[in-house]
Amino acid sequence: MTRRVLWNGHFRRGRDANAMTRLCVALHKVGQCPHCGLRPAVTEGGTTTRLDPPCPNPAGLTRQVIEVDVPSGLIAVANDLRPLFPDAWADANANLPAGRRAITAAYAEAGMAHAYVGNSRPALVQAGRFAYYIGGNHRGLWNVLTHIPTDLWWFSLADHAECLRRAAVLDVDLDALCSFVLGVEPGRYRVVHDEGRGRAYEPRARISRVGAAEPSGDHLERFLALYEPPGRIVPEFLRREGFDWATVEDRRRALAVAADTLLVVIGSDERWHPRGWPLVRVPDDDPCVDLPGLAGMEPFPWYPLCDSSPLLAERLAPDWTRLALEVLQHMVDTGLPLEENRERAGRSLALARRSIPLLRSRLDPPPVG
Repeated sequence: MTRRVLWNGHFRRGRDANAMTRLCVALHKVGQCPHCGLRPAVTEGGTTTRLDPPCPNPAGLTRQVIEVDVPSGLIAVANDLRPLFPDAWADANANLPAGRRAITAAYAEAGMAHAYVGNSRPALVQAGRFAYYIGGNHRGLWNVLTHIPTDLWWFSLADHAECLRRAAVLDVDLDALCSFVLGVEPGRYRVVHDEGRGRAYEPRARISRVGAAEPSGDHLERFLALYEPPGRIVPEFLRREGFDWATVEDRRRALAVAADTLLVVIGSDERWHPRGWPLVRVPDDDPCVDLPGLAGMEPFPWYPLCDSSPLLAERLAPDWTRLALEVLQHMVDTGLPLEENRERAGRSLALARRSIPLLRSRLDPPPVG
């Protein structure tokens, strides 16, 4: 019997979902909807399968409007100015339109226009005294100022003076990031971004001056003052993975699951704060829980350790260094799985043994003199 699927506004390809998508729904393995970022639950009743909750954007995403201040009258134009804006903090999936929209909004709050344009190397063109376009077919009608490299498939625009200030604070080489500096009338600029709903020849972003620049607080300074200990981040990380810290039975193993991803795995999705903790946004009213030690826990399939593993970075904060030491000591005490690659496991254990004294010295530096 063929079951009827009520999509509840969630994205599906074509008029009807293809057979593979319907199979995934039948198996309750539904991915994130690109229009809202939700991973809907599958509810079955009678002859109907329903996806809940409903998609808040059933018609797809509209153009996104953001505003950035340019008090200096100079705009730094680049593919990727993210190293200057670590305070732009969005827990979102850049592979989904809804996730990219959230990322753009987060960077706009920090003072940068940062939006997706694909691998298009779009032109930056001047269409008027206070009007500029990014992308589209300019057809020789406007003044092409530059082309933006898109190794990242995004563009970045920000006040040049603010970029210089941030570069000095964060020790970043602005010249290595910025590909063009655009002189404009000082003020606030509105960027209307279209990820690709329009025709191919239409601009991907329209930029126009809308008024005077408005002073704002130091977003970067507030961000640099933040700190989150493991006791707040680990429960939140596990919640996102489907575990409830309050009810989980084996808390040591749950802690190991979180520590493995946050501290051992290289190339994980987690970014790091300059003060040495993984950037996981935790609700303000969440408590800081007491974490159990890993000593005495049964063997755990730790990801192989390497020099690039986050727990070996010098930036690690003291609380996170202590958790890293727990992980390394457990690796040494119980070993690593040897079935897949015995040589790699041996190198990991040797690195763990060498690293334990180093991390201990960071917590208890030798006396001076």
